[in-house]
Amino acid sequence: MRAPTPGNAVYPEDPDHEIPGPEGCSTGAQLLQRLVMLRRWSGQPSLRRLRILGGSVELADGTWVDVLPETTVSAVLRGHSPRGLPRLALVEAFVRACLLSCGQQRHAAGQVRRWRRAWRALAAGEEGAPDPAGRNPAPTGRAPTPPGRDAAPAGRGPVCGGWDPALAGWDPALPVPRQLPRPIRGFAGREPQLAQMEEWSRRPYDDSAPGPLILVTGPPGIGKSALVVQWAHRSATRFPDGQLYADLSGNAEAHPVIIRFLRALGVRLVPDDEEEASCLYRSVLAGKLMLVVLDNARSLRQVRPLLPGSPTCTVVVSARAYLADLVIREGALPMELSTLSDHDAFRVLSAALDVEFAHRDREECRRYVVEAGGSPLALRILAESLIRERNVPRLNA
Repeated sequence: MRAPTPGNAVYPEDPDHEIPGPEGCSTGAQLLQRLVMLRRWSGQPSLRRLRILGGSVELADGTWVDVLPETTVSAVLRGHSPRGLPRLALVEAFVRACLLSCGQQRHAAGQVRRWRRAWRALAAGEEGAPDPAGRNPAPTGRAPTPPGRDAAPAGRGPVCGGWDPALAGWDPALPVPRQLPRPIRGFAGREPQLAQMEEWSRRPYDDSAPGPLILVTGPPGIGKSALVVQWAHRSATRFPDGQLYADLSGNAEAHPVIIRFLRALGVRLVPDDEEEASCLYRSVLAGKLMLVVLDNARSLRQVRPLLPGSPTCTVVVSARAYLADLVIREGALPMELSTLSDHDAFRVLSAALDVEFAHRDREECRRYVVEAGGSPLALRILAESLIRERNVPRLNA
């Protein structure tokens, strides 16, 4: 059963209907009205969603700021803009975010150029917008359906491989997937790595490339899963469409994981063929602000079918071995974890024990730190032994 489309969205039946553009605008106020129309056409995405899709930029002092601040965009759309003409960077980011929001990223670059020409014509004081002959061709097929939970993720006809999600038993009533496992209690250290992951994941969206793909590697017990899950929980609010998680250590193939992911996303009838299921999975995720965590991967063959194609999705993979093909072929950003410093190792041990004990018996704890060799897992095992043998209180016990 196809879910109903939102009442505030404009989805014309004519498949050749154009994406609303700036042609014919002669004033800044008219340009703003067209931006409002574009937002409505794309399913009226919230200002928060547009802010996330707009991405962030790094200033000279190292701080990150949103390209589309909610308050600024709200004021601009109400006409509160100098001379009635908003900044070009804001217009470009707004147009791109609207198209990403409704799964039309393949048209985003052309539409941004279209609006850029109109903005420059108005800024130069020219009469009217650029010649309509220079506009970009309208997309073929049905106008987009927003990728939110209240709408089916695909248009009319088969999306790929002859498979139509509209016939797949789509269940929009399911909750947004929040599959991240519980973070490790007493996590400490790894601040540079957390900051690096945050920077990588905040890179502005590029409609011609997939979203960020991060590969975290290191030997057993070094804390790969703990780091990835800790970062994922801290950044969860930037992925309002959900977070998918899979431990690949028990799955030699990707197909069982795709089935589980698709069911969590509301698809009930999943293709038996892995390639077809993977294609449907990418179609469902198109335009979604989604985080996919693939833990304990062993090969590129496991991971590749689980990679979304949308620039709005972020993927984090952890693996013991360095997956060179994932870096070379898929553009993964590699991060290799090493042992903890003595200072951070002591923080991990202190966090696992009663803090008062850790500081009172500092020398004994330091011997444990040396014995563990900077391995977070070894430190927690030693802490558990100390708790049993010495009746040391647990953290916050």
